[in-house]
Amino acid sequence: MVDLRGCLGTVARLLAGVLTVLFVLTLPLSVVAFDLGRVVFSPARMGILLDQSFDQAGGFRRLAMEAITGGVDSEAGSTEGVPLSLKGALSFLTPQERDYLAERLLPPDWVREQLQAGLDDIYAWVDNDLARPNVDIDLRTVKETLRQGGADELIEVVDELCR
Repeated sequence: MVDLRGCLGTVARLLAGVLTVLFVLTLPLSVVAFDLGRVVFSPARMGILLDQSFDQAGGFRRLAMEAITGGVDSEAGSTEGVPLSLKGALSFLTPQERDYLAERLLPPDWVREQLQAGLDDIYAWVDNDLARPNVDIDLRTVKETLRQGGADELIEVVDELCR
């Protein structure tokens, strides 16, 4: 007769070994998934992460200035008979001049506030039944900056380019 206790004990030890290996292999993945979930499902933590990512990649200001000057080739403002447009003039700025203007026109606190507000709007959209997210960008600070000398500075930089 076969000893069931010995066979059952061997199977139990084998099953315990497999479960131990499975636990050891999945524990790091579980910890990573937990930490990732804490970041992905928290608008505040996601805002900090995006802000740091934007700063490392050149910042939102650089992205905004590229959007303003984008789509214009370097010959757009130099052709005769064609008036110089603001977009064309801004395309001739050096990266340092673009960064300076972007920093002057788009204050860092405003960029962070808009990024966080946009994230909050997206997270609110995920939690409700709307078809599209309602993301609003408050441009009052940018308008005030332009009224308080930012527009004059922008014109001065463009004027220096035209000389």
